[in-house]
Amino acid sequence: MKPIELRTIGDIVTEDYRAAQVFKKYHLDFCCKGNQTLKEIALKYHIDLQQLLKEIEAKQQLYPTKIFGFGSWPLDLLMQYIKDKHHKYIVERIPIIQQYLKKLGELYGTTNPELFDILELFTQTALELTLHMQKEKSLLFPQLKALSQNKYAQPNGIDTVEANLDHVIHMMWQEHRILMEGFHRMERLSDNFKAPDHGCSLYRITYSLLKEFEEDLMEHIHLENNSLFPNGHLLEKELISQKSPLD
Repeated sequence: MKPIELRTIGDIVTEDYRAAQVFKKYHLDFCCKGNQTLKEIALKYHIDLQQLLKEIEAKQQLYPTKIFGFGSWPLDLLMQYIKDKHHKYIVERIPIIQQYLKKLGELYGTTNPELFDILELFTQTALELTLHMQKEKSLLFPQLKALSQNKYAQPNGIDTVEANLDHVIHMMWQEHRILMEGFHRMERLSDNFKAPDHGCSLYRITYSLLKEFEEDLMEHIHLENNSLFPNGHLLEKELISQKSPLD
């Protein structure tokens, strides 16, 4: 195995999710930009590499049990986990956060007009995310399930499935990037979801929920970009190589 500094941050988090806490601290995008090595990240953002390594090790010592190992999970299990944990969370949280943001606009819109921009951004992102989950359920997951069961979803065989899967995964990647950009804009508008000193408890709760929502979305996207998609491609290649030239 490569030294940790030469591994991509996406792979590091896939192997051990404890490292995600360190990357979040430095606002490092391990979900949509997880293909950069830890050494490259340190150079790019002028972060002390040894300090990063120490902090990752400290998290591992603080929480001695490795947190999951999503990269080794079967596709079926990983998809079910995404649906049960992340899809369910998103559906439950969206109306609550929207309601709270609307109330904050009524209470503080005059002094903090950025609340209206945050509400608009969250509403748009929530709509895009809802449509995105529908595509996962109707397009992505059935294709991956067919591969994991060694069957093909299309009558023309693996060639058609391969083309469809590549197209769907590319579409998912692009949508993931747009979703995270929306939250990055909300971060900037809210000073990293930090409620102002004059804000009430609702202000703090709402920003806390937004931050929690973003972290859940990052894990959701990370699981797909850095585990589900590459493992789906690997299984796809396996099945292609096993297919007889006479078939």
